Amino acid sequence: MLITRSIVPKIKQYIGINKIIILKGTRQVGKTTILKYLKDDLSKNNKETFYISADEDFDNSIFKTPQHFIALLENEVSLEGEKSYVFIDEFQYIKNAGQFLKVLYDKYSDKIQFIVSGSSSLEITKNTEFLTGRKIEFYINHISFLEYLTYKNPKIANAFTKDSYNYDKWKLLYEVHKNQLEILFAQFARFGSYPEILTTTSNDLKKVLIRELFSTYIQKDIVAFLKIENISAFNNLIKVLSSEVGNMLNKQSLANTLRISINTLCKYIDILKGTYVCSFLPPFYKNARKEVSKMQKVFVNDNGLRNYIINRFPAGYDDIDGQDAENIAFSSLRQYIDKENLFYFRTLSKSEIDFIIDYGSFQLPVEIKFRNKATSVPVAMQNFKNNYKTNRPIIVTKQDFIDSDDSLFIPIPLFELYLSRIPFNILEI
Repeated sequence: MLITRSIVPKIKQYIGINKIIILKGTRQVGKTTILKYLKDDLSKNNKETFYISADEDFDNSIFKTPQHFIALLENEVSLEGEKSYVFIDEFQYIKNAGQFLKVLYDKYSDKIQFIVSGSSSLEITKNTEFLTGRKIEFYINHISFLEYLTYKNPKIANAFTKDSYNYDKWKLLYEVHKNQLEILFAQFARFGSYPEILTTTSNDLKKVLIRELFSTYIQKDIVAFLKIENISAFNNLIKVLSSEVGNMLNKQSLANTLRISINTLCKYIDILKGTYVCSFLPPFYKNARKEVSKMQKVFVNDNGLRNYIINRFPAGYDDIDGQDAENIAFSSLRQYIDKENLFYFRTLSKSEIDFIIDYGSFQLPVEIKFRNKATSVPVAMQNFKNNYKTNRPIIVTKQDFIDSDDSLFIPIPLFELYLSRIPFNILEI
């Protein structure tokens, strides 16, 4: 059984319109599975479809020019009658991919819809500048904890998410299902959020698959495809960033540690960001004299990959540490909050809040307190509330669940479930 992806219905809304659909995200995150699901769904409805993988056939003469590919299409799909659908996986491997798709779109947009995927935002951005006004992009996240919970225990997931958030109901459900939620969350925190790894039953095999993912995706695809010159420094950078999750990134200090120039460091960081290995969170500030900091906080987009890199796999829920919790909470927030609205907060006096959701007229602070007892609002959040127009703060805990008029303490296995039930477009919390 496949993991049901919550983004698929959103993509399906744009099937049939005169736009190229682009699915972007890291390798093995499920883009190919989504493409093939969409293809099969269209075929079941008697639509003509054609699928090809550019990374497997990138040296094939059919990608030599748009005209070569057009010659193939004319034999594969009908150019008369109803619209046909052409799926191209890993389209960034096509030479001059943006111009290539532009020619196809301009010639066939009324007859064929092109649905493509790509694994490098660096290449996608470079290529899609030719597609302005011709495309709709979707970022395919790693599997979320809610998607994993729905896969492993749909009855528990449905009990929490079938209706709007209600504290009294959720409190009772949490007490009933607490052990199972913690077991599943520990598995998620330990092995990460790649579909194949999550759906594999053997823990030993999971570790083998993570090792292969690291070797294939980072050591071969990224290093070779993007031509990394100093492989040793690049690998050491990944290790340092994985150990510094949730901390601010001092680029000059890191460049000195790795013995590379600041320009080389910035290039490598851009590559890790552009290939969806790491994310970097900017600071929130309104009073530049007291709060401004140019340093960003670092996160690794898959906790299992991070665990492999630092050689640390927490055995159970009690072995999850604060960095694990903050890294996963960041991934949960990115499922529901646009990156333009997500920040961290730190004053020059070192008062810090893990996350700030900023909607201009008001802000929502979120703090991770993954400890056995967390029932008091941190001083930094109280000070922030005094200085800004905020909604009640959220404190993500290990097990405490308390909902009051001025704060919400919520266990981390419920955090993403809560985010899925709250209309964050208006933040009426």
